[in-house]
Amino acid sequence: MDLQPFRNLFRRRGVIDLAGPPDMTALLPFQRGCGRDVVEEMLGGTPTEVPQRYYDTSAISKLPLGVAQTLVWGRRDQFAPISLGESYVEAARRSNEKVSLISFADLGHFEIAAPIGSSWPALEKEILRMLSVNDQVMRGI
Repeated sequence: MDLQPFRNLFRRRGVIDLAGPPDMTALLPFQRGCGRDVVEEMLGGTPTEVPQRYYDTSAISKLPLGVAQTLVWGRRDQFAPISLGESYVEAARRSNEKVSLISFADLGHFEIAAPIGSSWPALEKEILRMLSVNDQVMRGI
């Protein structure tokens, strides 16, 4: 069976990041917002102790990614402040990435992902836009 027609079927069409910290080292000063050293627990140590893990889990260290990216953030996020997203967007643009940031003034870290919340219409629009743009590219339009 020739699988060539299916090679691009599952390729990345884009990334929509819901307040996911793009730089784990930059997140360290804020990790206590969860009540403990969550980044160090999750990655098994400090950046000095396990530098490869911080590199591997930080999108900022992989730029350019070569895929469209949209970051979605609540300006009231106390766990991963929007400044982390803004710094990433600046770095990504310096790497000539296609990247955007959608922010919500009245939402925090968890509210942006609620499918019945005020962020959903904008998220749905962005998902459909990203799929539409990429479908056109795949069809050669």
